[in-house]
Amino acid sequence: MAQGGEEEGGGNLIHLFIFQYTQLLVPVVAKSVTDMLEQWSTVSNSDEVEIEVSEWFQTLTEEVITRTAFGSSYEDGKAIFRLQAQQMVLAAVAFQRVLIPGYRWQLINVP
Repeated sequence: MAQGGEEEGGGNLIHLFIFQYTQLLVPVVAKSVTDMLEQWSTVSNSDEVEIEVSEWFQTLTEEVITRTAFGSSYEDGKAIFRLQAQQMVLAAVAFQRVLIPGYRWQLINVP
């Protein structure tokens, strides 16, 4: 049986790994956010601009994932996300076509 100190040591190792990963992730996120803000400043021609941020944040998230996983920009990895979206649609269609015997009938409790 593990002692209390051994469990704490394992937890510290996990926290150290997460901390090191976070240190590597911060510059990537900073670069992506800086790029996004520069794009916003080029979009704005006046003092007030309305921006749909949900699309921008989705692109930002995809760009950070692409840069950390593949070492390239979002534009290079855009094909991967497009293929992933197509795969999700195809999987949903395939799951609808699977025939599981008895799945259509629900059991009811008869008193």
